[in-house]
Amino acid sequence: MEDVRPIRVTVPAVRESERGLASLVDVLDPDAVALADAAGLWKAFDCVERLAASAKVLLAARVEEAGAWKQAGARSAAEHLARLGGTTTSVARRSLEVSRQVADLPRITDALRGGVLSAVQVDAIASAAAADPAAEHRLLCTASTTNVTELREECLRTKAAADPDRDATHRRIHANRSYRTYADAEGAWNLVARGTAECGARFEAAIDRSWTRCSLSPAPRGDAHRVRGTRSTPS
Repeated sequence: MEDVRPIRVTVPAVRESERGLASLVDVLDPDAVALADAAGLWKAFDCVERLAASAKVLLAARVEEAGAWKQAGARSAAEHLARLGGTTTSVARRSLEVSRQVADLPRITDALRGGVLSAVQVDAIASAAAADPAAEHRLLCTASTTNVTELREECLRTKAAADPDRDATHRRIHANRSYRTYADAEGAWNLVARGTAECGARFEAAIDRSWTRCSLSPAPRGDAHRVRGTRSTPS
């Protein structure tokens, strides 16, 4: 029998591919690309991006296991990955979660290795397929035929259907409720929130009342410094 051994991916091998890609980007002149080739070239680079993102997903849990984040002075593996990747800790934390989830989802793992899924798609599918592994193939098909918004909705429906106890689903959503406010680079106030529908209705009602008052009496520009980034889960 032929001795088939897995190919070991090494840092030097990846660095060599990185240098090859870097040389292409270095000489890329968008204005010199023929209009007939622009979409195809963009798609080719998109495939490269998907493959790189897929590799990062597959590796994230292993990075956590290696424990290098402790020597790097980070408080967690997520914080370490956020520093390395130039992203937020919450995004890195989700990447670790997805990495652990896809380890038990062979179809999604194959799709990742083939560069089929974007980072946004795998983020949506992983948690739903983890809740209902039987839906893995269906969700992959959905990803190939719908937009991201429809895919996310289908993934949420799949997660809800996988939990036969609707009360338990409600309790889980309530337990994981959160909101985050922050000021962006332009100085505008932003709000991101998630919770149960009834909590959302009360939240919206309160926001509407406050927003109306703010619209009638706009705050002076000097109050902008009072807007601060926070993350909170109500008690």
